[in-house]
Amino acid sequence: MRSLDGKTYKTDAADVETMLRIVQSISSPKAEPVKQWRAQVGAERLEGIAESDALAGVTPEQRAIFLRGQMADRNTMLAEAAAGAGVVSTRDFAFFQGHGYRGLYGGETAHDIRIRKGLSKGQHILDWMGPDELAANRFRTSLTETDFSPPQAAAL
Repeated sequence: MRSLDGKTYKTDAADVETMLRIVQSISSPKAEPVKQWRAQVGAERLEGIAESDALAGVTPEQRAIFLRGQMADRNTMLAEAAAGAGVVSTRDFAFFQGHGYRGLYGGETAHDIRIRKGLSKGQHILDWMGPDELAANRFRTSLTETDFSPPQAAAL
């Protein structure tokens, strides 16, 4: 392999798949957090594949209805995550949720989005989103439920 200084050295190397297989084969309890993280990410990817297969051949309206239902579930999980982080009042949760919208919508608040969409006070923003916008919001809320980063490496 070529090093940063431009010299070539003989060395052992492995790709990501091989490294994950090596970690999987380690019997030490210190490897368990990495194994659990690997299983979690794999399960999430399989769930994503199953969802995309389930949505194959459906109309955009059917896809939007499906995603809207998922958003209702995700918002419940988001509220639970917020409560776990100490966000307990309705006002605090609205502030918390507002920052999520600002991040996704280039600084727009929920109020700004309502105005842009021409919604009245009782209309829910999510009910007026298309499938792509719902999918983006689903991604936004999923960031609070799962830590996608691998656990800190422990000395094996």
